[in-house]
Amino acid sequence: MATYGEIVTNVLSIVPTPGRETLIRNKINQIIRFIAGVGDFWQALEETTIGVSEGVDAASNVQEIPISSTATFRSLLYIKYPESISVIPIEVNHIKNVKSLQECNKANDVAYVSGSVIRIRNSVLTSEFNLGYYTYPVAFAIDGSDDAETNWVLESVPGLVEDLTAAYVLNLIGDNEDSKKISDFVAFMQPSYIRAMVNGVTE
Repeated sequence: MATYGEIVTNVLSIVPTPGRETLIRNKINQIIRFIAGVGDFWQALEETTIGVSEGVDAASNVQEIPISSTATFRSLLYIKYPESISVIPIEVNHIKNVKSLQECNKANDVAYVSGSVIRIRNSVLTSEFNLGYYTYPVAFAIDGSDDAETNWVLESVPGLVEDLTAAYVLNLIGDNEDSKKISDFVAFMQPSYIRAMVNGVTE
């Protein structure tokens, strides 16, 4: 396990150019977000129950639930009714598919993300839903106040975060020789390999 501050220190030791700490702190956050986005990791899955107070309107067939944090919300996995309610399951769709569903008269009992809201078209009205979705880790504050904190990405693959951040920063500041050495080392870090590393699996 590594803290944000430890990752910053380790990357600074690889990128010795003075005055780059703020850049490094920003890029660590970007690399963490990148790693979290290459797979549907269980560590990033959250479930919550949405009720009337959160914006579900049982008087309308089209219900909208505001996404509480668009900065950390990544993708919608499922929407389902509580077990006490026996109705047709709600199918999660990408917004680009909604028009074709409407043309096929299958627009009910579907959910999709539109802007900063989750929109549900349901045939059986209810005031409560169980919502499952993937998130990005909350970005660390770059002023040092979060240096003792960690998240599931840093716990899973701290070395990968360090290597990718160092390569990224060295490339940005024009140190192509050292950047290439690290880039060559992490060139095989395709999404499938990153997913395997995070999940603790060697393929």
